[in-house]
Amino acid sequence: MTALPIGTRYSRKHTVSQADINRFAAVSGDTNPIHIDPTAAAATRFGRTIAHGMLLYGYIRAAL
Repeated sequence: MTALPIGTRYSRKHTVSQADINRFAAVSGDTNPIHIDPTAAAATRFGRTIAHGMLLYGYIRAAL
């Protein structure tokens, strides 16, 4: 494994879409309404659907 020089930076921008969330819900089996049902999620403190924690972790892991 090659060490990266001190000060090396990595940047990537990705906007998580509802389609991304729905696909992750389908493959993971986590169909909690907070993720996939905009009407139900609107009644929560978040006010809209939210991404799965493991989906976000996947993006972080890809960056590392």
